[in-house]
Amino acid sequence: MTTPPVGLTALEKQLHLRFLTLATPHHLPGVLVAVVLLTTALVIVVALLAAAPAGKLARMEGATYPTAFTRAAAFTAVFTLAATVTAALAALFA
Repeated sequence: MTTPPVGLTALEKQLHLRFLTLATPHHLPGVLVAVVLLTTALVIVVALLAAAPAGKLARMEGATYPTAFTRAAAFTAVFTLAATVTAALAALFA
Protein backbone atom coordinates (compact mmCIF):
# COMPACT_ATOMS: atom_id res chain seq x y z
CA MET A 1 0.00 0.00 0.00
CA THR A 2 1.14 3.47 -0.75
CA THR A 3 0.75 6.45 1.51
CA PRO A 4 -1.81 9.08 0.54
CA PRO A 5 -0.55 12.26 -1.10
CA VAL A 6 0.38 15.21 1.10
CA GLY A 7 -2.24 17.88 1.67
CA LEU A 8 -5.31 15.65 2.00
CA THR A 9 -7.75 15.87 4.87
CA ALA A 10 -8.15 12.93 7.22
CA LEU A 11 -11.33 11.82 5.44
CA GLU A 12 -9.66 12.04 2.04
CA LYS A 13 -6.74 9.95 3.34
CA GLN A 14 -9.13 7.25 4.56
CA LEU A 15 -10.98 7.28 1.25
CA HIS A 16 -7.69 7.08 -0.63
CA LEU A 17 -6.62 4.00 1.33
CA ARG A 18 -10.03 2.36 0.86
CA PHE A 19 -9.92 3.05 -2.87
CA LEU A 20 -6.50 1.42 -3.10
CA THR A 21 -7.84 -1.60 -1.24
CA LEU A 22 -10.77 -1.90 -3.64
CA ALA A 23 -8.57 -1.32 -6.67
CA THR A 24 -6.35 -4.32 -5.98
CA PRO A 25 -7.29 -7.34 -8.10
CA HIS A 26 -7.55 -9.78 -5.17
CA HIS A 27 -11.17 -10.57 -6.08
CA LEU A 28 -10.48 -11.15 -9.80
CA PRO A 29 -10.24 -15.00 -9.74
CA GLY A 30 -13.72 -15.28 -8.20
CA VAL A 31 -15.18 -12.94 -10.78
CA LEU A 32 -13.46 -14.87 -13.58
CA VAL A 33 -14.91 -18.16 -12.34
CA ALA A 34 -18.38 -16.62 -12.16
CA VAL A 35 -18.12 -15.24 -15.69
CA VAL A 36 -16.97 -18.62 -17.04
CA LEU A 37 -19.81 -20.45 -15.29
CA LEU A 38 -22.44 -17.98 -16.46
CA THR A 39 -21.13 -18.09 -20.02
CA THR A 40 -21.17 -21.90 -19.98
CA ALA A 41 -24.73 -21.94 -18.69
CA LEU A 42 -25.80 -19.44 -21.34
CA VAL A 43 -24.25 -21.51 -24.15
CA ILE A 44 -25.94 -24.67 -22.89
CA VAL A 45 -29.35 -22.99 -22.64
CA VAL A 46 -29.09 -21.45 -26.10
CA ALA A 47 -27.89 -24.75 -27.58
CA LEU A 48 -30.85 -26.59 -26.07
CA LEU A 49 -33.24 -23.92 -27.32
CA ALA A 50 -31.74 -24.38 -30.79
CA ALA A 51 -31.86 -28.19 -30.61
CA ALA A 52 -35.56 -28.40 -29.79
CA PRO A 53 -36.73 -26.93 -33.13
CA ALA A 54 -34.17 -29.06 -34.98
CA GLY A 55 -35.60 -32.21 -33.41
CA LYS A 56 -39.16 -31.03 -34.05
CA LEU A 57 -38.41 -30.36 -37.72
CA ALA A 58 -36.83 -33.79 -38.06
CA ARG A 59 -39.94 -35.39 -36.55
CA MET A 60 -42.18 -33.39 -38.88
CA GLU A 61 -40.18 -34.79 -41.82
CA GLY A 62 -41.04 -38.29 -40.66
CA ALA A 63 -37.82 -39.23 -38.90
CA THR A 64 -37.94 -41.68 -36.04
CA TYR A 65 -37.30 -40.47 -32.51
CA PRO A 66 -33.68 -41.73 -32.41
CA THR A 67 -32.94 -40.08 -35.75
CA ALA A 68 -34.56 -36.81 -34.67
CA PHE A 69 -32.59 -36.90 -31.43
CA THR A 70 -29.36 -37.53 -33.37
CA ARG A 71 -30.04 -34.60 -35.71
CA ALA A 72 -30.81 -32.32 -32.78
CA ALA A 73 -27.68 -33.45 -30.95
CA ALA A 74 -25.53 -32.86 -34.03
CA PHE A 75 -27.00 -29.39 -34.46
CA THR A 76 -26.37 -28.63 -30.78
CA ALA A 77 -22.80 -29.89 -31.03
CA VAL A 78 -22.07 -27.66 -34.01
CA PHE A 79 -23.62 -24.67 -32.29
CA THR A 80 -21.68 -25.31 -29.07
CA LEU A 81 -18.45 -25.77 -31.01
CA ALA A 82 -19.00 -22.45 -32.77
CA ALA A 83 -19.61 -20.72 -29.43
CA THR A 84 -16.48 -22.30 -27.95
CA VAL A 85 -14.29 -21.26 -30.87
CA THR A 86 -15.69 -17.73 -30.69
CA ALA A 87 -14.95 -17.54 -26.96
CA ALA A 88 -11.42 -18.86 -27.48
CA LEU A 89 -10.74 -16.32 -30.23
CA ALA A 90 -12.17 -13.52 -28.11
CA ALA A 91 -9.90 -14.51 -25.22
CA LEU A 92 -6.95 -14.74 -27.59
CA PHE A 93 -7.43 -11.24 -29.01
CA ALA A 94 -8.42 -9.59 -25.72
